[in-house]
Amino acid sequence: MLAHDYLALDYIARSILLFWALWGTVVCLSDTIDYLQSFGIIRNRFHFDSKNSDVVREFWANYHIYSLRLVQFSYAFIIGLAYFITILFWCAFIISFIGPYQFYLQVAFWALFAGIALNVLFVLLDEIFIQYALTHAHMLRLILRFVTLIVFIYLVI
Repeated sequence: MLAHDYLALDYIARSILLFWALWGTVVCLSDTIDYLQSFGIIRNRFHFDSKNSDVVREFWANYHIYSLRLVQFSYAFIIGLAYFITILFWCAFIISFIGPYQFYLQVAFWALFAGIALNVLFVLLDEIFIQYALTHAHMLRLILRFVTLIVFIYLVI
């Protein structure tokens, strides 16, 4: 393989990281706005919100648990995980340009595996909290994450 072929593969690998970093950023922003609006911290003026706070409320309501604090904590925890994973993707993307190759791969794999783990968590929670309408979307995203992991491995190894 020629040098420019390896460079093209590297750009595709970086594009995978950039995609998940951008997607995660949008998710984090829309979830943060939703969180702030749904718990009365800011006014409901923004239409750019995920409405996931309603989903979290429904999750707990299936077991007749209506604690506002529990809903706030669990939603904040999920948003925190999303921020952590998004930051990992951004770090991997940036390190791919400036850092040692092995460190770049370590951070990239941590980001990819953390994204998979979060989606596995969502699929399991869908089952536990009987939210079958959401399972399809979470399962598709889990499959997409596995596919991007496989493609990424193929590109960098």
